[in-house]
Amino acid sequence: MSVGWVQQVPQNLKPLLGDKGKTYLWSPGMTPIGAIYNKKVFKEAGVTKLPTSWPELLAAADKIKAAGKIPFAVGNQTPWVTQLIPYAIAPSTAFTQDPNLAQDMLDGKKTFSNSGWRTVYERYLELEKKGYFNPSPNGTTFEQQQAMVAQGKAAMAVQVSAVAPPITDAAKNSKDIGLFPFPANDAGTDLKIPAGLGAGYGVSANSKHPAEAKKFIAFLAQPENAATYAKENIQLPLTGGDNADINPLLTPFVPFVKSGKTVPFMDQQWPNPKVQPAHFAGVQELAAGDTDINGLLKKLDDAYQQK
Repeated sequence: MSVGWVQQVPQNLKPLLGDKGKTYLWSPGMTPIGAIYNKKVFKEAGVTKLPTSWPELLAAADKIKAAGKIPFAVGNQTPWVTQLIPYAIAPSTAFTQDPNLAQDMLDGKKTFSNSGWRTVYERYLELEKKGYFNPSPNGTTFEQQQAMVAQGKAAMAVQVSAVAPPITDAAKNSKDIGLFPFPANDAGTDLKIPAGLGAGYGVSANSKHPAEAKKFIAFLAQPENAATYAKENIQLPLTGGDNADINPLLTPFVPFVKSGKTVPFMDQQWPNPKVQPAHFAGVQELAAGDTDINGLLKKLDDAYQQK
């Protein structure tokens, strides 16, 4: 396959698009996880500046709660939603403590139990214990989560960027809805964000038309085409792109791509398909008080070791 577009792939994403140092797939862009928020709720609660660190986030949530609104809409009844807050926290905690954590876990040097993943769930529980979630998050669906933010009952939902347009469309005033990087970083430290790859395209070694297929992928990978593809799918081009090339909701995320301060969605580097459902169920149990952090970490380690 032509290597021209391969040079565009950020170094930290190459393991997701190939093997043993070689790149086999092209992807149009990354989907970040962030905080979709209702600007009107923030303003009425007296939150005049978007939080940029964990302490600032907690302070903003305190004001929102005091104003009688739900700081975070959480829809844990829909299993895949359970992973999003942990994924938003992990880059600035677990993956800051060990930038090579994903590979170290694959190499058996680290586990969920003896790494910064413990901090991830400590912070998750901190949000829950402070009463920042809606009542009965495990009984709340993804659709209800969206509606709470759109209707101004809740201030924020931690979600993938593609969910922002539906919430915007459902809001009484579309200009009330925005998106900002979820600040899980300690004060005075750099924020890292989660950004997962979308679909990948490659050419089979058994293709009857490899030259034509490679030419098509090279066409898709041309910067202007990749930018169009990413914009229509509410994604960030792999190289960050110019502001004109992206959906305006994603503007705050561009600097993180350009500076390499992104971490792939954690499940994209897990070794088997059993860890993710264990994570879904484990977060539900943690939120319900049916397990503690040690129990969740053990459950994840057990699933990770399965073949």
